[in-house]
Amino acid sequence: MPPIVALGQDLVDHALVQLGTRHADQHLLIGGVIFSLTLPMTRIVVQEVHPLLNGLGRALVAAIPAALLLAWRREKWPTWPQMKSLAVVSLGVIIAFPVFSRRGP
Repeated sequence: MPPIVALGQDLVDHALVQLGTRHADQHLLIGGVIFSLTLPMTRIVVQEVHPLLNGLGRALVAAIPAALLLAWRREKWPTWPQMKSLAVVSLGVIIAFPVFSRRGP
């Protein structure tokens, strides 16, 4: 299993243990609904705002609470191989997704 997939499965398993099955199912459903709105909302936003600004703005809004949570929980820093994988995913999510979601010229 690729490292990113394994990491995602570990997070889902952790959520199921921490929240209990009933609550975890509700949280996963809410997360799925929110995630499903990503493409339509990005297509709307990139018509008015430059795609790179959209991607960087979304990343900043997500990074601040994530960094605060990781600092509060005193989590370990990712290993070098994990950092390389995160960099590749970040480039795809922050730059490629908004740019390629834009319709028209």
